[in-house]
Amino acid sequence: MGTCKRKTLTALAVAIGLGATTLLYAAYASPSDVACLFVKSVALESLPDGTLVEPNSTESERALFLELQSQARARIEKTFGAPRARPIVAFLRGSQIFWPLKVNNYGSSGSIGNCTCVIIGPQGQHVDVVAHELMHQELHERVSALRMFTEVPVWFDEGVAMQVDFRPQYTLPKDVEREINTDEVRKLKSVSQFNHGNDEELTAHYAFAKTEVAQWLDKVGRHNLYNHFERIRSGERFDVVVSRAVLRR
Repeated sequence: MGTCKRKTLTALAVAIGLGATTLLYAAYASPSDVACLFVKSVALESLPDGTLVEPNSTESERALFLELQSQARARIEKTFGAPRARPIVAFLRGSQIFWPLKVNNYGSSGSIGNCTCVIIGPQGQHVDVVAHELMHQELHERVSALRMFTEVPVWFDEGVAMQVDFRPQYTLPKDVEREINTDEVRKLKSVSQFNHGNDEELTAHYAFAKTEVAQWLDKVGRHNLYNHFERIRSGERFDVVVSRAVLRR
């Protein structure tokens, strides 16, 4: 039995032990994590490389799904260096397969311990979304599940993922970037804080997080990002590793 499958079964046993109420709360608060728990149990087919697709996916769609992953990983490598995370990746033609879970129609990353997955919905089948979600998993892989939970704020997680996501609505114009103080985005440490607001506010959160991380990377060097991940993994505090003071040098 594979490691991920063993971890999934263990997590399922724990969830059952904690009771249906806890599982229902998790399904509401973090549906992508719960979907990750069951991703190999729903009616999906596995391609030779392990990518999961719906049985009615066409051959051209299947070829596209593989190409998108290749392009996304190449983008990550060009930006930061070769990725090593290998989450389960599933592509959906519809959003009902995990019902009653409400999985994001674009894309989401989930994790149960060290078992991780990326689920790409019908509106997210382009390289920006795939690269974004795979970058979440690269951070998770290199920092560790425990340190992600105890140290890494959501604004940084999203800001890092946005470095390989080139959708124009999340990129501040240079003249606006100079005028807007993005310090406030560092207060958005939890999922609920980051995702609070209307569409315009959410777009601003992603744009500000992207800019804040980009400015930090301009100081420390994009080629050093993985080293900073390892520092957090080894026990250094996030606020020390990703210090705001760096931007004032």
